[in-house]
Amino acid sequence: METKWEITKKGHTYYVDIQGERVIVGSFFKDGHTDNAGEVTFEEFLDGEYFDHIGKIFGKKVLVEIVSTVEKLI
Repeated sequence: METKWEITKKGHTYYVDIQGERVIVGSFFKDGHTDNAGEVTFEEFLDGEYFDHIGKIFGKKVLVEIVSTVEKLI
């Protein structure tokens, strides 16, 4: 089961990473020294936290995949 998603657009890398019982959503520019991330519990995530952001960056299909993965891990 995939627990990490990553996409790069114009030198900016965006990622979603499931670790333990938390969802980490972040991004960095080129070298990784500019990492900016936030994290939420599974419950907060399933309540919609970061849905808009992930949908805009990764697309609806990936958002649905991430939600499904979190639901399976609960």
